[in-house]
Amino acid sequence: MIRRAGWVLIVIAAIACKERKEPAPYVAPGSGSGSAAPSEAGRLFTEAEITALLDDLTKRLEATAKRTCPAPQIAAAPVTGTSAELLVELFEGTGGLAECTKRLGELAKTDLATAVKAKAPDVMAFDTECGGKLAARVIDAAARTDGCSPYQVGVKTEPKEMVKAIRVAHVVALHARELAAKGEVAAALDLSTSALRVYQDLARGHVTYITAMIASASTEIIAASTDTILDGAKLAPEARAKVAARLDALATGMPRFADIQAGERDSMDIHFGAAQLMPDTWTPPGGWADELHPRTSGKDSFPTKRFGHPRDEAAVLLAMTVETAADQTRACPTTATYAECQAGLAKLASEPTPAPEEDLGKLYAGLAVAAKAGDVESARKQIRGSIVSILKAIAQPAVAKYAGKLALSLARLAELRIHVEALGTCDPGKLAAFASPPLLGAPVDVKVTGTAVEVRPPAWADDKKVWTFACSP
Repeated sequence: MIRRAGWVLIVIAAIACKERKEPAPYVAPGSGSGSAAPSEAGRLFTEAEITALLDDLTKRLEATAKRTCPAPQIAAAPVTGTSAELLVELFEGTGGLAECTKRLGELAKTDLATAVKAKAPDVMAFDTECGGKLAARVIDAAARTDGCSPYQVGVKTEPKEMVKAIRVAHVVALHARELAAKGEVAAALDLSTSALRVYQDLARGHVTYITAMIASASTEIIAASTDTILDGAKLAPEARAKVAARLDALATGMPRFADIQAGERDSMDIHFGAAQLMPDTWTPPGGWADELHPRTSGKDSFPTKRFGHPRDEAAVLLAMTVETAADQTRACPTTATYAECQAGLAKLASEPTPAPEEDLGKLYAGLAVAAKAGDVESARKQIRGSIVSILKAIAQPAVAKYAGKLALSLARLAELRIHVEALGTCDPGKLAAFASPPLLGAPVDVKVTGTAVEVRPPAWADDKKVWTFACSP
């Protein structure tokens, strides 16, 4: 199973926290004030401030649950409604796909990618029995007008084995290639482009980095297979135009990185903030992410050393994400291209960090001194600000890499679009016309040598990857 990666674990490893004490009772939303009661004099946060942080999280999750995600329309007859339930069927094996998913799990006990490439007998038997069923779900899902991921944070938690989505990509890609081998090239390309839309939907909305990375890895599998189909394709101009239009729509409808960023924040706030602050009986909207479910052994869900009151330890994480979210929104607003997000987040990561000798425990201990001096309010804000700035400095560098990694899916769509165009020309100028999908924010590099075409993604996304295919003069 892919473990939760990135800035969340880096940040919590920097917080000091020993064994969990019984938390103070949860304060109902809207109660209390911002001033510290006498019993809170030595606290980093008042209970009213903690309530406000939790209320903000609740409002964000409620907004996510109500949102719609207009998706790129590639079907001849779009179907009003959401693709979410169909994606759950595909990736969790519910409904009519339960038996096929079980069989796919058996196949995956060995190296599935190698078995698919070798067309192993058991893989081909699976394709005969289940390939058409999976393809039908993919095409149905890709026709839906609403493409919100079912796994938006606070709507539905990621399944324990999200890697199943990658397995589905392998066998759907195989089915498309088998259709092409039978001469059904148009059907193969319809399925391939529908699968690209489905994996966009998997990452569309407020999802976590892990869900987005799974979608990106699956996109690469489908795209590589699509290149194989195009390599041997003899498409009439109208057929090329249809595939080109689908790819153009997919490039325009790529999920925004800012949305994914927001989903990761919500996940952290749930699992490392609210989970420590709410009653033990609390279950977050959408349920618990399996690997982040708080342990029931009486200890915190993150194995760190305590620097203060147990409720303050969780609240400081929520306070940190308020500031990191503001910084990241400035660096990567909703309207930003992937290039702008990568550059903006990389700049954040390079900003000067607080002095390493600043110790969180020592900073927190200053509250006791301030309480005796009668200057708790100003000390609280100063100490809290120092701790948050240290945590932000730890968190930001880990975030910067994701925009570039996820931009590869968009660069791949540009490569496929160029490949389709290359079925009818070797003119470098005509091919380069499709090298700059607007949301990418930077062109892919296109090099034509005779009848050989090389396409490379921008160096900030990947400085080693290269895609090659032949053109037709």
